[in-house]
Amino acid sequence: MSRQAYKEFGDVVTFDTTYLTNKYDMSFAPFVGVNHHGQSTLLGCGLVSNEDTETFVWLFRTWLQCMHGQAPHGIVIDQDRAMQNAIQIVFPNAKYRWCLWHLLKKLLEKFGYHVDKGSIFTIIQVWSTIGCQLLNAVRVCNAFFDGYVHSKMTLKQLVKQYEQALRNKVEKEFQADFKSFSQMEVQEEFTGKMYCSLVSFSDGVSGATYEVREDVIHDEHSRKKAFFFTFQRDKCEISCSCQNFEFRGIICKHMIAVLVRNDVKSIPERYILRRWRRDVTRAHTRVPVNYDGLISTLWQLKYDKMCQRFATLADLTAEDDAKSDAIIDWIDS
Repeated sequence: MSRQAYKEFGDVVTFDTTYLTNKYDMSFAPFVGVNHHGQSTLLGCGLVSNEDTETFVWLFRTWLQCMHGQAPHGIVIDQDRAMQNAIQIVFPNAKYRWCLWHLLKKLLEKFGYHVDKGSIFTIIQVWSTIGCQLLNAVRVCNAFFDGYVHSKMTLKQLVKQYEQALRNKVEKEFQADFKSFSQMEVQEEFTGKMYCSLVSFSDGVSGATYEVREDVIHDEHSRKKAFFFTFQRDKCEISCSCQNFEFRGIICKHMIAVLVRNDVKSIPERYILRRWRRDVTRAHTRVPVNYDGLISTLWQLKYDKMCQRFATLADLTAEDDAKSDAIIDWIDS
């Protein structure tokens, strides 16, 4: 299931070794992504007895092999030099960034006595509030395992509790799938449009620029906040200074207000990301679930039966070049 989920949610992955070290002095190292409900989803994990470059290279290569050689586009890590070295070796084309949670933990230590610490903290807090959904996935993952694993566990106990944690994750995703049929996150942005008004407009070389004022309510007090929106009608390209789409992958209320004003009848396709669509059948949901109390659907069982048949066919023909090539050609066609 993790391998199939990676096909959908493996664009940005977090990797962390700071959550747990067990009684054998081995670090628990999970690979985590974010699913179509903004929940953390486990994409694999390892137990490592060393945290040097060689160990991380081995772990990353082994995990990459499990994921059929598909490297992530981005990876969020803690500030570990050996880890960074290993990423450059195994994932040379991936962008890596330090985890926001680890950065915030060090703020007081590094800036506690800085003359401008107030303004520094304010700016970083605003940025972290906007970007926390993906960048803070490591902390979400830690909460995901809280109550299931601890440092005194034996390896046998770890496997059992690991299964319990995954079962809980599957249940929560099922619940979120069901709930999503009655509501969507983007509905909040459509509702929020009523608090937005267009106050100015200018036409330039790069397209039309709008100033949108939003009534922001905080502690029962209202204030107006300005956002600037550019719209290239010929290319149907839109951009807003709030950066909601860039951070969350969901168009903002300011975009919606301007599009409605310009009589645009539907949201441009490029701004409807597959990640958040509810009309998409995702590969990991086809994998049958074997946890107590969770019953596989008929199409999950059919998928599993087909996989078993394919595996049998592969076993029978793998050592015969002519037969295996013929089967591969038939499947491709």
